[in-house]
Amino acid sequence: MSLMPPRTFQASEDPALLTAQLLVRIGFGVLAIAVPVTAAFSRRALFVLLPFGAALILIAAVLSQPRRGWDRLLSALRSPIGIAALFLCLWSALSLLWTPYPVDGMQRLLKVVSTLALATVAAAFLPERMRLSSLYLLPIGVALASVMTFVIALNGGAHISGTPEGDSFTLQRAVIALIILVWPALAMLTTRGRGPHAGALAVGVAAGAIAARSPPALLALSVGALAYAASRFDLRRTALVLALAAAMLFIAAPALPFLIKATASFSTGAEPHWMRTVDVWVDIVRPQKARLITGHGLETMLRGMLAGYLPPGTPRSILFEVWYELGVVGAVTMAFLLARAFWTAGKGTPGVAPFLVAALAAAVTLAVLDANMAQLWWVTLLGIAAICFAAVLNGQYRTKRPVARPSIDSPPRSTAF
Repeated sequence: MSLMPPRTFQASEDPALLTAQLLVRIGFGVLAIAVPVTAAFSRRALFVLLPFGAALILIAAVLSQPRRGWDRLLSALRSPIGIAALFLCLWSALSLLWTPYPVDGMQRLLKVVSTLALATVAAAFLPERMRLSSLYLLPIGVALASVMTFVIALNGGAHISGTPEGDSFTLQRAVIALIILVWPALAMLTTRGRGPHAGALAVGVAAGAIAARSPPALLALSVGALAYAASRFDLRRTALVLALAAAMLFIAAPALPFLIKATASFSTGAEPHWMRTVDVWVDIVRPQKARLITGHGLETMLRGMLAGYLPPGTPRSILFEVWYELGVVGAVTMAFLLARAFWTAGKGTPGVAPFLVAALAAAVTLAVLDANMAQLWWVTLLGIAAICFAAVLNGQYRTKRPVARPSIDSPPRSTAF
């Protein structure tokens, strides 16, 4: 009986490939764990973590196969969503010609465009096959952040900063980060058969939002949950309905205050306290109807309020800010961009698409309700969420372990002791 030759272990992996895998794991770990965890303590950590994590991912792509990343990036830019995003950036740049604050507008435009470009490139250059060990970092980070947010909210956040207003604002940002990042984490767990873990994670995030007492975050989480449930029942129809609703919301934004004012006056007979914001918008729109076409230019709403040109009660929702600064051209482009995003999400991978639709619904809800959703930190958070969803999609290349079947034609080989 002859002994089989011993198995030799050869270094079949390329050192550059091993280094690239390590860099991807570190870079994605920074975005998946450090971003949600540090959101409860720091307002500016987000701006440092995204460039750092994206840089590691890009270096890893250079060491492995950069050609595929360039192909995916060009394909994304040529898509209807990419073309609409590029046109919106171009129109925002043109609005600097008639804005009274060209320097501030230029700074804001450069920050937003560079952040979106960095996130897009990082998502395109992710490995085609993300390892499970890297993907599990995302639910771990969201779980840790939800526990920390819950504890900090119960303690009042007295140790975060020196002022209660600063504590509340930082805590609100932490909850919003959880509401956005929980959806790719749930997608990752659900597609890997971790349903109970996904349910526990969703309960933890909801508990953190309740403890923080953030009505916009709770409403956004509820809207996302309803969108997810409807998508599980009928994905295409849910995506279509949400696409039309988001588009009509942006296009009809200038007319909404008039309708709300008329409906409230007709139903109650008196003007409620919350109608003062609606009255301010009506007073702004009426004498400047021509400006609805081109808008006033970037940075005019915030700077106008600080300078006293706009009253303090001016609504700061992104619906009105887009119309006031970019006009009908920017509003229609934004409406098309959101509608196409919902429609594209509805045609995605069945395991991930419902969570992507839910994340979009939650993000739109937050953008409409919260007055701070036109700031750079919100754009940065959306870019990180896009990278996380791209990583989860790239991790769907294998869902089941192949079953080994014995060959009938050849007898089994005997082994030697």
